[in-house]
Amino acid sequence: MVLRPEWRGGGRGRAVLQAAVTRADRVHNAGRVWLRVKPQNARERKLFLSEGYVEDHVEKTFGTA
Repeated sequence: MVLRPEWRGGGRGRAVLQAAVTRADRVHNAGRVWLRVKPQNARERKLFLSEGYVEDHVEKTFGTA
């Protein structure tokens, strides 16, 4: 999920996240969701943690990918 820089703030990202998770549950009966976040993306990590998600795995990647 990516928001344009001018759309950041004001709760838009949170609303998109909540809508996506609600759809996953209602349409696909998802009992669990997995979110992948780049470790350096502090803003996104803060959003997910504030929504009650927990870090259960941290990967180390090498290279420029």
